[in-house]
This record gives sequence, C-alpha cells and structure tokens, in this order.
Amino acid sequence: MPIYKFTPDLQNSEELKKLFVGREKLLKDILGKIEKATITGTSKNCIIIGPRGIGKTHLLLLIYYSINESKLRNHLIPIKFAEEEYSIFDLADLILKILEHMNEEVDIPTSEFIEALKKKDKTEILESSLEFIRKFKIEKNKRLLLLLENLQLIFDQFGNEDISRFRDILQREDFFMIIGTAPTFFDKIAKYEEPFYNFFETIYLNKLSPEDIEELIKKRAEYDESDVLKNFEDFRPRIRAISILTGGNPRLILMLYQIITENQLIEVGNALLKLLDEMTPFFQARMESLPAQQRKILDTLALMDGPATPTEIAKTSRIKVNIVTSQLKRLEDAGYVTPKKYKKKKIVRYEVRERLFRIWREMRTTLGKKRISLLVKFLEIWYTPEELISEYKRIEENIDEVFKLGRVEEAKKSLKHLCYIHEAVPLRFKHNIHEKSIDKFLEVDDMQGAKEEIKRIELQAKKENDPKKLFRFFTEMASFYMEINDNKKVLETVEKLLKITPEGSNIRRFCGSMLKKLGRYDEALKSFNRAIELDPTSHLAYHEKGNVLWALDKPKEALKCFDKAIELNPDCASCWIVRGRVLADLNKEKEALESFNRAIELDPKNPAAKCNYGRTLFKLRKYREALKCFEEAITLDIKCECPSIWAEYGRSLASIKKYEDALKSVERAIEISSDKDDVETLNELTNLFVRIALEQSMYYLKKENFNQALESLKKSLQFSKERERKGELDRKLEKVFIEYLKKNGSTKNYEFTEKALTIIIETLDDNYKELLMPFSKAIEYIITKNTEILETLQQEVRDAVIEIIGDISDIKID
Repeated sequence: MPIYKFTPDLQNSEELKKLFVGREKLLKDILGKIEKATITGTSKNCIIIGPRGIGKTHLLLLIYYSINESKLRNHLIPIKFAEEEYSIFDLADLILKILEHMNEEVDIPTSEFIEALKKKDKTEILESSLEFIRKFKIEKNKRLLLLLENLQLIFDQFGNEDISRFRDILQREDFFMIIGTAPTFFDKIAKYEEPFYNFFETIYLNKLSPEDIEELIKKRAEYDESDVLKNFEDFRPRIRAISILTGGNPRLILMLYQIITENQLIEVGNALLKLLDEMTPFFQARMESLPAQQRKILDTLALMDGPATPTEIAKTSRIKVNIVTSQLKRLEDAGYVTPKKYKKKKIVRYEVRERLFRIWREMRTTLGKKRISLLVKFLEIWYTPEELISEYKRIEENIDEVFKLGRVEEAKKSLKHLCYIHEAVPLRFKHNIHEKSIDKFLEVDDMQGAKEEIKRIELQAKKENDPKKLFRFFTEMASFYMEINDNKKVLETVEKLLKITPEGSNIRRFCGSMLKKLGRYDEALKSFNRAIELDPTSHLAYHEKGNVLWALDKPKEALKCFDKAIELNPDCASCWIVRGRVLADLNKEKEALESFNRAIELDPKNPAAKCNYGRTLFKLRKYREALKCFEEAITLDIKCECPSIWAEYGRSLASIKKYEDALKSVERAIEISSDKDDVETLNELTNLFVRIALEQSMYYLKKENFNQALESLKKSLQFSKERERKGELDRKLEKVFIEYLKKNGSTKNYEFTEKALTIIIETLDDNYKELLMPFSKAIEYIITKNTEILETLQQEVRDAVIEIIGDISDIKID
C-alpha cells in the first residue's frame, strides 16, 4: 500500500498510527487539554508551529481520528479542514465551510439551509449561521473543534473587520475551539496591536530525534516488507546521514528513504538528482509560505558557504541586523534554522536545519561544472569516510576493468565520480586513498578531463586563497606534464611554483622530486639541500635526498640521510624501509632485517616492509621464511598491484621447487607491468619467467622425466616467442638459454640436450640458430665422435666448440 508523503489525508487511521513516531506524548497532552476544556466548558485554542513536512497534518489527523474513536465524540465534533483552503476568503466563507463539514460529520440536513444562506449578504450569513450553530450546541450538547491548517493563509485573506469579529465570536460564544497550524509565527498572532495577539497557546513541533528517525524507518520498512529490516545494522550510517540531511523532518525522511537501499555511488547520485527534482514543488511551497523578510533571510543563509552570524547574513541580504536577529529567532522557533554556539568566541552562527534544502537550493542556482559541489556535499553526509574509501577503490577497479574491455566512455564517466569522492573524503582520511584521477584521465587518453580536474583545483585554491591548495595545483600540473613526457613544461611549472608561491621546504622538496624524475640528480640534490636549510627538522627532505644519493650509487651517504630522517621522525615506517634496503645493498643483512622489522612494528599493514624483509631472507637463503613474508605482503597489498611483490613471491616458490605456482606468480607480475607499460620491468620479469621454467625443466630432467622436462622447455620458449611478437623480448635471454644448455649437457643426457637444442632453434628466430651453432656442433660431435665435424669449422668457431665439449663432457681434444 502506498505512503502519501504530500497528502496524509489519503491514509486511514491505522496507517497513520503505524508511521507516527516521536510525538506520542505530545498527542496525548493535546488530547488531554481538549478533554479538560470539554469537561470544564472552557475553550482551548492552540496553534502548532513547524515547517512544511514536519508532521503538522499527520498530528491533526490523529487528533481528528482519536476524538472520533473515543468518548470525546459524545461531546465534541472535530472538523478537519483541508491543508489548502483557497476558497475561504472572508469570515462568511469560513462559517459556510463549517456548516458544510457539519453536514458531513453529524448528518444533519443543512444543504438547503446553506444554499439559501449563500444568496444573502455577509452580515445575514454570519448571524443566521451562528444562530444555527448555537441551537445545535444547545440541542446536541456538542461543541465544534476546528482543525485549521495554514491558519496564516486564512488570516491573511481576512480583512481587519473579519479578524476582529472572529476573535469576538471565539471569546463570546462557547461552541468553537481551534487547533491551527502555521509554518512560522506570523504577524496576525505575533504583533501586540493585532486582535489575536497572545490568543493561542503556541506548540512548536520539534524535529524527530535520531532515535525517532530510526523508529520511523523501521516502521516504514516493516510497512513495505522491505529487506532493510533484515540487515538493519548495515543501514545505520544512512540513518545518521538522513538525520543530518533532513533536520528530523518526517516528510524528507520518507523521501530519502527511497534511496536508502541504493549502495553504489553512481546509483545514489542519479537517485539524488531525481529526488531533488521531484521535491522542487515541496521546497518552493515552503519558501512561499514564509513572510517576505524571513524568506529572503533563509534563502541568503542557504546560499552562503556555511554557518553565518546575523551580521554576516545582514550584510549579504542588505537587511538591518536587528531585523535579521529577530527573524532568525522566529525561523529557529519554527524549525527552519538552528543556532551553533561557540563558547570561546561568544558568537552564534546560524545554519539551515535541513541540509537537503541547502543542496536543493544550490541545484536551482548553480550551473555546469559547479554542480560537482552539490554531489560532494551530499556524499560527505550520506557515506562514512570508510564507505567513501571503499567506494573509491571499487570505482577505481571498475575503471580499469571497463577500460581494458574498450569501454572508454564508461571509464571517463566513472572518473568524474572518482573526483567527487576524493573531494568528499575528510582531509584526515585522504591518506587512505591515492588520488589517481588525473593519472586515470591520462590513461583513458582524456587530456581535457585531466586539464579540467587541474583547473578545478586551481579555481578552488584561488577562491579560498589557500596557499596549500595553490601548491597542490602546481604539483598536479607538473605531474600532468611529467605523465605526458613534456619535460620542458615540467621545468616551467616548477619555476612558476617557485616564483608565485612563498618559498617553503615542502615546495623545494616537490621541485627536487620532479628534478629527480627527470634524471637531473645534481639539481635535485640542491633543491633537497635548500629544503633542509628552510626546515632542518624535515625528515622527508632528508628521506628524499637519501633516495637521490642512492640513485647516484652513493649508498653510504644515502644511509646517513636515512639515519638523520629517522632521528627526526623515529616513527616513519618508510624511512626504516629504505634504510633497510640500503643496508641490504651494503651486505649488512642483519642490520637490514632489524630495520625492516622496525618498519613492520610501526606499520604492520605495510606490504613494502614485508616484501623487503622477505627479499633479505631470500638473500640469506632462508627461502621458506621469505616465502611467508611475500604471502603476507600480497595479502596486505589490497589490489596486489606491485609487480615486484609477485615476482619475489614467484622466485621464493621456485626456490622450494613449487614451479607451477611460481610461474603463475610471475605471470601476475607481468600482467600488472603490462598495464603500466613498463618495458624495463617487463624484460626483467620475462627473464625471470624463462629462468624458472628452464629450472623446472632441469628439475624434471634430473628425475629422468624427459616429457615433463621438454614441456617446461616449450613453455619457456612459447612465452619468449609471445614477448618477441610484442617487441618486448630482451636479448639477455640468449645467455639464459645458453646457460640452460650447458647445465643440460653436463647431465650427460646428450640425446635430450640435442632434442632441446633443436626445439630452441626451431622456435626462436634465425639469430638463435647462428648463436647456438657452436653448441649444436659440440653435441653432434659428442654423440657421433665424427672428427670431420671439427675439421670443417673455422678456427675461432672450432675453438668455441672444443671449449663447450670440454665443459659438458669428459672428452679431451688436442
């Protein structure tokens, strides 16, 4: 059964009760006041104040149904007027409408009486109608409870004479009681000189608490028989978000409930924009229901960057500050705004209670790319930081997948959402994700997208006059040019950075990093030295200087820099890692392991620390311990996108004869490097794959499993041939196959060696045939002992063949 969010009158009593939360005590109190007034013969006139959607109609309907379903019905007739009574223009219209409702409620024949009254003038209508109601009260001993919505609209249409006459009737006669509603405290009841000043008891309808919101959503889910109840704990972050976005407004809560089950950001974003569009009439009506000054103040506040003081609002709205202050109080009482008090500063700032309204208002005023802020503001509230990080990684992976499948436009679209998320993640969580949006734009060959992203960073930096964001703009720009191999532009950007932004250690560090990437190590060292001069306590400057010295093959000097970095920041895991790597290069394995162990203590989830610890253990021939480290590193590397970890893991597996697993691990490393287009790494990994496959071949050969030995050889050759077709085959592989043949021949299985040699020559290109010819002749001679084989060779080739024969056999040739 549907829920009518804008027209609760369409719901029956039971449905309304099921979705009524947080106001049970208030309903009971109001009914108690009505009952007491009925018993004592006095009148109880109340006005319920609250913004549209806060639940005023829902409350009035439950008052109506509660009276009709209780003993109060014997003494009271509740008349519920429509939320919009546009036909009530004066007091006579109101009285006629009351008679029409009486005809429906108590089934008395008033139709002909009403039609006759309509032909009379206003005075006669009032006198006759009041006399009719007076007699009804005496005969039936029943009073009328008028449930009047939007009382401010009715009073606004009444003239001064009608207002005064209505007040006089309510004071003189005892047959009416009124419970009205209004979105805010309006002049006709607020001003001292007005007839209805201080006439109504004011009831402010407060927002729902987070607990009430949770109960409402549970009731709605139960009503819908939704799966939300089954996994309710998973939706708690959404309930928190709904509380912030709606300010506890029940109607908005039920609207946002529509997208509570949407999980993926793209779906949520689309659902949000659709929802905001559908809510336009609702928010427009809310704004139009406010007095002009309140409307302008609320609109001004909604479009400001954040909470604002009355003085700031007054300046922007051009309304006197004393008027702004008084109107803000009324808007606060009515639930439109909420104050934020700062004890230390002794100031009060106001903000719009419903963040969703602010987002909608911005949507209605901003155009084009500026609308990114709308989704960002929503995401900041809707998702927890951890969920945003998880969604970031999911979209990032999706971009990679769809791009591989050639769906470039889909990848570009997802990239936009990646930018939104990065903006929405709180600063303290940004280190948990690596912003790759610009890199990704470049990857999908979207130069315009990359430039727009950089431009957005620049505009934001200039708008906020934030040196840190301006610095980020230049760093992103330099990185962009670095990515597209425009070294000249990289240097130009670095120079602009130094000219435009104040010189600082971090700026000099960045410039040094760029120069290092360009291979300009001497200039990079100068930049890092300057960074250290500007901030001698910067452990990062020493860290990066050490990296340059290490690249210049000055490990001892580099070690001093890393030691200084650690002295400045003993808790920097990455400093301990690079220090360990330098120690390992200096063959100080014990100290290296201590350094890596310290890094692991500081950052147990750092895959690089585990990987380097494993490398050093491998160097010490502690293969099984090393293997365990690499397995842990792979587990810790969330996306497993580090080819070196997979390569080292493969090497360790091969060391304990798990060749098939080792080859799969190296293949994974090659797959990752292929995505990154790193030719140098690809060549190294190809060599590793071939070496492991040939090592496996030798393993089977020694066990005299010749078929498996040949299969492993063929596997290495097929892989080599595939890399060769891609133009990536490294000529170092020639030496790898020669080493294999020498080991093969030394087993004295010469027929197998001859077969292996033939397969190698047939599979690889003609260059290998010429290269391996001496080995081929040596095997032929060993098998046949035919001296003519040697006699027909040129001297230098003959010498090479004789040397090979000596290496792999016991035959001595003079």
